[in-house]
Amino acid sequence: MTYFAWDPGLETGFADIDDQHKGLFALANALQEAIDTASGDEDAVANAVYGLTDYCVEHFSDEEALMQSVGYPGLVPHRSLHEQLTAETMRITVRYFNEESVVPDTLAPLITSWLTDHIRRQDMALVAFMRAQEPLGE
Repeated sequence: MTYFAWDPGLETGFADIDDQHKGLFALANALQEAIDTASGDEDAVANAVYGLTDYCVEHFSDEEALMQSVGYPGLVPHRSLHEQLTAETMRITVRYFNEESVVPDTLAPLITSWLTDHIRRQDMALVAFMRAQEPLGE
C-alpha cells in the first residue's frame, strides 16, 4: 500500500538524487506499512524505523558531498536544515525505543512532508546552481 506517493514534480533531473529521494519515500511507506500491519511485531517496526533514519543520514551526507564538490554557496544553510531534520528524527527514534509516549507513525509523515518541502525549495536551488555551472553546448 502506498501512503506517501512520490510526486514526479519533485524530480530534479539528476538520477542519483532522484533515486535517493524516491528511496526515502519508499522507506517511509515501508515504515507506515510495518506500523499498520505489524500486529504487535515490534521488530518489524524497529527495523523500518532504523532503515528510514539511517537512509536519511546517508542521503544527507551524499547530498552535502555533492554540494561541496560543485562549490555550492548555499552548503552551510542547507546542511543546517539537514541537521535539524536529523535531530528531530533522532529525538522521535530515541523516544520510541525508550518506550516513551511517542507514536511511531509520526516519523514517516514528518520525513515525507519535510522532504517534499525541502526538495521543492532547497534541492531545486542546488539543481539550478548545478545547471548554471554546466558548460554551454554540453
